[in-house]
Amino acid sequence: MEQLGFCEVAGFWITRRKNGSCSVRAGFREPKWRPRIGRQILRATIDIADFEVQESDEVPTERCLYDVRMAGGGCDLFTAADLRSRCFRQNEEDSISFFQYRKAVLEWMYNSMQRDDSFCFVAAETGAPREKSVIGTLDATLHQSSNGESFPRAIYVSSIAVRKDRRRMGVASSMLQKVDHLALQLNITRVFLHVEPWNTAAVKLYRRMGYQRFQGERCKWLRDLTKADTILLEKNLAWSRE
Repeated sequence: MEQLGFCEVAGFWITRRKNGSCSVRAGFREPKWRPRIGRQILRATIDIADFEVQESDEVPTERCLYDVRMAGGGCDLFTAADLRSRCFRQNEEDSISFFQYRKAVLEWMYNSMQRDDSFCFVAAETGAPREKSVIGTLDATLHQSSNGESFPRAIYVSSIAVRKDRRRMGVASSMLQKVDHLALQLNITRVFLHVEPWNTAAVKLYRRMGYQRFQGERCKWLRDLTKADTILLEKNLAWSRE
């Protein structure tokens, strides 16, 4: 079998069989963190609070080793901002609006990183030059209720982007798993994100990773982040670990 990719952090290998199908071999330290991955390969393009996952029958043809870590320094932030801009403004790369958007994203990311409640993860390809190593980025924020609300602290995932030539290699899933680990380190058991209801592939992906539709009463910060025609999903890490 041909090895297509390996996630050093999550610890799994993606290989292609002779018949063209794919298999995933996990090496997690604890069985509870093993992903439930079938033979279907997903391609993810996820916008801020606007998650889009497209199904694809294509199989990656090259091996990619990467590490998921916190963004550090201006080089990481610029590369992450450029990646987000190319994912979400892919038809405008030669226009003035693209550069204006990238500048705004970079400023937003830099300002966010100055706060203790904001986190930016990057998936960096092993062995690539630092200025070209970022193949995925994820933004998340820590929220806590105010004005006397009793809603517990939670993490909200607002944006994920994966470089086009490095999709279908588990990059988005690996970054989301890092969010889970971060939440548990902060003694937080709830992670939220929004998804559009017609995007059935995305809904299936998040449900497979443990997300469920949130049915409770929304606190102010969740109401403020909610967009029209979106579904609020929640992952309760306390349930996931049982």
